Amino acid sequence: MKRTGLGPVLTVMLSGALLALAGVVVLVIFLTEPEPERERAVKKTPMLVEVVTAERGSFAPEIVATGRVRAADDAVLAAQVAGRVVERSPAFEPGAFVTEGALLLRLEAAEHAAALAQAEADLAQAEAALALERGSQEVARLEAARAGRELSEEETDLVGRGPQLRAAEAAVKGAQAAVDRARLDLARTRIRAPFDGQVLSRAVSVGSLVGPGDVVGRLLGQTAYQADLAVPVGVIDRIELPGQGGAAGSTVVLRDRAAWAEGQTREGQIVSVLGQLEEQTRMARVLVEVPDPLGRASEADTPALMAGAWVEGRLLGRPLEDVVRLPRELVRRDDTTWVMAPDGTLDIRSLDLVFTDETWAYDRGGLEGGEQIVITNLSRVSQGAPLRLPEASKASEADAP
Repeated sequence: MKRTGLGPVLTVMLSGALLALAGVVVLVIFLTEPEPERERAVKKTPMLVEVVTAERGSFAPEIVATGRVRAADDAVLAAQVAGRVVERSPAFEPGAFVTEGALLLRLEAAEHAAALAQAEADLAQAEAALALERGSQEVARLEAARAGRELSEEETDLVGRGPQLRAAEAAVKGAQAAVDRARLDLARTRIRAPFDGQVLSRAVSVGSLVGPGDVVGRLLGQTAYQADLAVPVGVIDRIELPGQGGAAGSTVVLRDRAAWAEGQTREGQIVSVLGQLEEQTRMARVLVEVPDPLGRASEADTPALMAGAWVEGRLLGRPLEDVVRLPRELVRRDDTTWVMAPDGTLDIRSLDLVFTDETWAYDRGGLEGGEQIVITNLSRVSQGAPLRLPEASKASEADAP
């Protein structure tokens, strides 16, 4: 049977021709299509922002520092003479309070009392020898006067027993020094508190044998403690230091965050600036003195300041004159801030910062008092960008039909 049709070759050729014709048609349509005109004017919608007004005036910056507390008086008590402890005061216990001059320990004193008695006897003997020598000197002077001879100054001194007199006087002085030393050693058998304080430790008991230099305890003064605060060197010239004529230093408010309840603070006065920077931090150090640190003479709710505690100190520095104050978080990158200009546009303003504390930045030259500083964080920041305030937005909505 004979097959009919176009054949494979003819079918391929016909399909290719149809595809080529379709491509030509599409190209003609694309080239002859009219190009739409694009609108180039884009209307910019003002960004909604909130602002705060910049303040100009004189402001005292707040300086924040941290440091460790130590007792203003801290004494290691040691024996100055040898002896056995024969008496201990009941108040000489860790944690107890003692007053200046209070007896803490008494050492066996018999040996020192005997030494004093011997020294006093030696002194009496030396004084008697001096009295005899003075009598002998008078006799010698009379005999020399009867002889009627002319004597030189040196011969007169020898004939008048001058060397013997001076030796006797020196013996008396030496004996008196021995008495004073023995009396002092006897007094040192009683160990007393050198100042009002709290006993921190006790190292001996009744029966302990101690020698000169042996530690018997430690006493912390209770009159005042000092906080050793570290501050940047650049703020020293803003701190009020004690001056001549009794002028007080800056008042510092201290807080022990680890131990005190919220709102509890103590006040102290700056007494000095130490003349050496910290080796590692290169920070300056100021000493703040706090009276009655343990609160024994203060109101009942006064927190106790403990030696060795870490505290935070806040003080107001010398006022900065004629500056503009703005919140520290509004200082943007490269010491700039965003100002809403009178025409409602964004002005990226460079600042001339003279000081920055924990809360505020102080500018001199970049801002004017009364200018509106943008506090809103913007997603697009460009010089001259239009801005609007919430009040303006509400007014526009009210005017809309």
